[in-house]
Amino acid sequence: MNEKETKVAFTVKVRLEQAQKKELPELMLYAFDATGRLLDTKPLPKGERGEVKLDLPSELTGTTLRMVLGPRQPEDEAQVPTWMDKLIRRGEVQKETPSLPSVVRRGGYEKRARLTEGGVLDMVVSPSNWKIWLLCPCVVRGRLVKRVPLPDGTTKELGVCHACIKIYEVDKIPKIILRLPEADLFRLRDDLWRLIRKPPLPDPPEIFLPRPSAATMGGLVGVATPVIPLPPPEPRSVLKAVSQPMQDQLGTELEPMFRTASASQLRSALIAKAELLTVYICALPWLWYWFHTDLIKCVCTDEQGRFETTIWYPCAGDKPDLYFKAVQCIGGSLHTLYDPGVACHTFWDYVCGTEVVLETKDPAAITCVPSDPVDPPPGVTLWVMPYAVGNVRLDDIKSSGLTDFTDGNGTWVNAPFGNTLGFRHGYSSGIPYNVAGKPAYYRWLYNKLDDVGDETDWREFAAPVAETVVRHYVDYDLAQPAQPPTFPAYPLGPQEKNGMNLYEFKPHQPPQIPNHQREWPVDDWFADIYSGILQSASLPGGVVNAAGKYKIKLEIYDKDGNRISPAPGTFEFIVPTGLAADGVTVLTRKAFASEIQNDGFIFYLHVDNNACEAEIYEAAINSVSAGPCGFIAYAPGDDVNLSFKAKHRNGFGRFKFTVVRGSSGYVTPACAPANPGVAWASAPLVTASPVNGFNRDASSVFSKDVDEAAIRGGCPKAAFGENLYVAATATNGWVRLSGLDASALPMAFALEPKIP
Repeated sequence: MNEKETKVAFTVKVRLEQAQKKELPELMLYAFDATGRLLDTKPLPKGERGEVKLDLPSELTGTTLRMVLGPRQPEDEAQVPTWMDKLIRRGEVQKETPSLPSVVRRGGYEKRARLTEGGVLDMVVSPSNWKIWLLCPCVVRGRLVKRVPLPDGTTKELGVCHACIKIYEVDKIPKIILRLPEADLFRLRDDLWRLIRKPPLPDPPEIFLPRPSAATMGGLVGVATPVIPLPPPEPRSVLKAVSQPMQDQLGTELEPMFRTASASQLRSALIAKAELLTVYICALPWLWYWFHTDLIKCVCTDEQGRFETTIWYPCAGDKPDLYFKAVQCIGGSLHTLYDPGVACHTFWDYVCGTEVVLETKDPAAITCVPSDPVDPPPGVTLWVMPYAVGNVRLDDIKSSGLTDFTDGNGTWVNAPFGNTLGFRHGYSSGIPYNVAGKPAYYRWLYNKLDDVGDETDWREFAAPVAETVVRHYVDYDLAQPAQPPTFPAYPLGPQEKNGMNLYEFKPHQPPQIPNHQREWPVDDWFADIYSGILQSASLPGGVVNAAGKYKIKLEIYDKDGNRISPAPGTFEFIVPTGLAADGVTVLTRKAFASEIQNDGFIFYLHVDNNACEAEIYEAAINSVSAGPCGFIAYAPGDDVNLSFKAKHRNGFGRFKFTVVRGSSGYVTPACAPANPGVAWASAPLVTASPVNGFNRDASSVFSKDVDEAAIRGGCPKAAFGENLYVAATATNGWVRLSGLDASALPMAFALEPKIP
């Protein structure tokens, strides 16, 4: 036998004081060398007494080993599909063999022994040590969400579905304090004191201490460094949750222990008050290094972004401290959606059963867009509902084809639509029907209404102005269960049928093939919510000529491509009218007779993709402009002419013109009450002239004469900066089309007294 393979027998005798067989979980004896390498592990027989024989490498004879007794280390019982578990472990492989820190962290009882041939070690474990091995269940539940702004200024909370939530156990604060070197211990004391806004404590005597050892710093060897007073830390926003009275009370409570010069007394006092200090840890970045985490569970989110699982924690210990990460498979690889940092986002003393809400701001996060429930009119069972353009419901689109919406910049009134427009409609669960005379296909059409109201020039949603509409499905290869599923796209249309471009209602099942499991996602995982996609900037005539009011029509066809007339025996068109009190259920009505033309439902949409224009002209006095150098000489009583162009060819824009004087800020009406709006204008471009005293000509050039004394504001000489921004009001149904905005190159001028 090779010398390296020879073993030494070593016996460990264990006695668990006052223990009964039924009380304890399965226990294991772990043997580690001095560096923490696992040498052998054996189960301990049930009962108050037990004996374990270990086979240890003979080359370690005479060295000190670390024997640790504790519960069997739980495996990561991942509640995720096999293929996702494989992806997860590429990024973070959990060791197959237990590590010394993980065994100790979970309450392992350690004794050290010198390895000898035939050696025996006696381990006596008191109840205070083995009771922490008794485990209690803890239900962990929560949601992973992404908040999406809506046109009305509100936000909608969508669940991030089919993501993996990785649940970690975080070191307790007392354990972190216990590991801190003395220099960092006093640093923590001083920083905590500053954070609760108390006068500085006297500095402790200057001492020299080694930085953490290689064992505690992961191999980084430190050098002796002096304890130097540190600048106050910058409190983080999390501290706003701590009221001043609470901080004062905490400061009074902690002051006696903070004034001690004894490191051991300070350490003990901090450990005793550890639960009071958790909120401050987030504001101490230097301390974050000391946080350690263990991955204890993986669980998937459902179609609503919810997750729930059970973990175990010592019944005799504190509640678990949990940290969460979230990953999602995007494009065949894992993408981290939520990992905000342990120190500031750990759920300390997690209360089992309470819901945690994890919000991702990652734009790549795939959400399941829930299908809002619909309340159809009484007696209507088979229906099609033209619903929205983007996220603007039909009942929010005016007869003019314009809409109002709200965002972070306020409310935009009478806004047109532009860019890529996604048309949405809903329908009852019985559709599609694969029988004659029942709905199976639909067709979108548009008609630009010119001055004479032409009603015959209908055009289909088809290339080049329309994109293909698809629905993704999930495809599992049953022969390779460890491989991730694929997500093929099923095209609904446009597809040629009977000389028309029709779209198919989504089949009840995707196409099936042998040895594969194919299914639609339970929800709109890929946000496949559109039934027609129109590139409005590509409409015939170009952007300028295509702008205007359009009539949109939705028609329904059977499986043979025959148009169906809406009627109680076939199907009926219904229209949204608002939301119920629950804020989700869509209220509806039957379509009016005036909304049905040639068997199709019609509504109006105003489209405009024209960009705004912005230009600032040189300021002038008596027709003498500021010129390249920017100076204008004035005499008392002169007027300064300010002018600019703020234009949208069809008036669908807002503008804001401002003048800044030196470092005093905006020149506003408050500077000259007798001359309101001295150098300020902000209004929709459809507002009648004048605007804040600025007259507008036919070319959308605004101008105004401002008294030199009013604009100078008491300064004998003054310099000014002019700024102009013109914002388009158009929307794609989700957001304002800021790409159509325009800003002028800033202009500057200065006023100086005219020399006689």
